[in-house]
Amino acid sequence: MKTVRILALILALLMLAMTVVACDETPAPQPGGDTTPPVNQPGDNDDTTPPEDEQPPEDNEDDKKPEETVLQLVDTGVTEYVIIRDYKASQAVVDAITSVVAAIKEDTGATITVRECFNDRPEETMDVETEKEILIGMTNRAESQEALGDLLADDFTIAVHGSKLVVGGGGDSGTLKALAILLNQHIHEKGNKYEVKNGRLQSIAFSSKENVSQRGTYSYSSFVMLNARIDSYYLFFPKGSEMEQTYKQLAEELSTHIATTTGYELDVYKDTRAWADYEILIGDTIRTPEGLYEELADDEYVIQLVKTEVTYEDGSVHEGAQLYICFGEDAYEAVKTAFTKEFMPASTVLLDKNVEEFVLRGNA
Repeated sequence: MKTVRILALILALLMLAMTVVACDETPAPQPGGDTTPPVNQPGDNDDTTPPEDEQPPEDNEDDKKPEETVLQLVDTGVTEYVIIRDYKASQAVVDAITSVVAAIKEDTGATITVRECFNDRPEETMDVETEKEILIGMTNRAESQEALGDLLADDFTIAVHGSKLVVGGGGDSGTLKALAILLNQHIHEKGNKYEVKNGRLQSIAFSSKENVSQRGTYSYSSFVMLNARIDSYYLFFPKGSEMEQTYKQLAEELSTHIATTTGYELDVYKDTRAWADYEILIGDTIRTPEGLYEELADDEYVIQLVKTEVTYEDGSVHEGAQLYICFGEDAYEAVKTAFTKEFMPASTVLLDKNVEEFVLRGNA
């Protein structure tokens, strides 16, 4: 019995040893079976296993935001800023700037200077650029060109550009809107005329977070006359005519209408001061065919668009066009209505118009 027990014990130990050896072996992959290599467990081959790649830090949304710039326009009743405007700014813009200057004085106690720049006179020695400027409308400063260069007449922006504040639009209408916001939402809101009256001077700061831009609403996405965009044209009225002031008034009113409906402000000149490839000639200008007025009664008008050729001073010839707007002394309102209601009507639906040669006649 004792021998049998010893043999049984030996057999049990042998079976246990075989089981341990079998558990330590890695089975060979079987055809069609799982061929995925074994995954090392923590601690396996510590001397050869490369460290796991570190995960990149998550993007911080605050890091993507541009840094805030704050312009201290007025500091306790004192300002280092000056207002810059073009010397040929319209009377409406000049008047609005005057209101801004008065409000700054009343609401903060600060006296701010207005200086002129010269868009068409780059060599003007009186124009000295300084670091701290409030640029009103289109000026000759690079910041104005960058901010306003692509804007249409009714578009506007008020924005920080470096150390300067740009306040303006693509035309007078946009600039006046920007000035109204500057006056009401910044000067009046941040200043306090009642505190100033009591001897407590005020401050005004403008942050880049307060930048604002707005696009205007127009009737036409494109208005083309004889394959030239409307902003290629210039308005002319006759100098020395008996009706010079009447013609000038119509030119200015049509310029306003064109800006309102298309977004482009056309320059207005006397016919002796300039010429252009593409012209809108109002009245009996020096380039208006005499035949258009020969049989025109006092209550009649004609609007006519024709192709032309323009000869430059170097003798080269270029394509052009002229739009004649002729009317008798009693047909002022009739011709204005024909232009604004028939030729270029306002619309709540965006239009695209390409005008070919034509003649439009009527009477009051």
